[in-house]
Amino acid sequence: MARKPIQLPVRTACADAGECICTVVGVRSPAPRATFDVNISDGGIELVGKSTRHMILPGMVASLHELPEPVPYKGARRLPSKILLVLSRPLPLQRSQYSNLVLHPKPGTVADMIAEDACLPARFHGLDRSKDVLLEMLPRALCKTLEHPLGTEFSSSDGHPCVRCHVKTEEGLLFPMPSGLAFIQKPILFIPCSSVTKVEAFPTPRLLELEVTFCEGSDGEKSISFEHLDRDEQPALEDYIQCKHLGQQCKRGAKDSASNGNQEAYGGQFFW
Repeated sequence: MARKPIQLPVRTACADAGECICTVVGVRSPAPRATFDVNISDGGIELVGKSTRHMILPGMVASLHELPEPVPYKGARRLPSKILLVLSRPLPLQRSQYSNLVLHPKPGTVADMIAEDACLPARFHGLDRSKDVLLEMLPRALCKTLEHPLGTEFSSSDGHPCVRCHVKTEEGLLFPMPSGLAFIQKPILFIPCSSVTKVEAFPTPRLLELEVTFCEGSDGEKSISFEHLDRDEQPALEDYIQCKHLGQQCKRGAKDSASNGNQEAYGGQFFW
């Protein structure tokens, strides 16, 4: 017997957006650590927690990025990708301000959520019913193109779109994306390629530390270190950094420092 699609058309009106088309339940967020039901509407989404509701409209989102879950071994079941929302302005959640949100849904396709004969708004026409529901519907609801990792620009030594590393004491995944560097779990970071002013590497026989300096609005320059990278990832990271011209504006300064002997004293190796 054919499985009947699960329909969850929560018909509660969402302010400044259309009626809710469907609800994706049990979507996890690592920071803030919470679980939301995501109401998807024609022109926005609503995050519904235990005691809070947060409406996110297209103008509040700068970009969307797919962050695929690494497959632990060949033949393992693929898990749904996480989705990174880079916000145009910080969103108040749980007494804090968040500039980036990551949503991690449970397995579920468009066919599981939307009846085949459902009457949908124009922007949702042509949905791929075999795809993960949040990946298919979120970009349309928020009027944004979903950026995917490109294997032609970065692929780890194991063929993944990301590498494991630490930021301070927190372990997470670093995704070298077409438009910037994304890091999850905590803190959630997105560093646009255009904001990077300098990249330095500090290798040891087994590990690699990558220090990235970047501009962040009116706050000026900041630096962050991605530590405990496997040394085997250095060639792929070098290729990505050179491909994206990260820190190109500092190339001359790096060469001048090296010629004066300052680079050796500092202990860093400039990729670009």
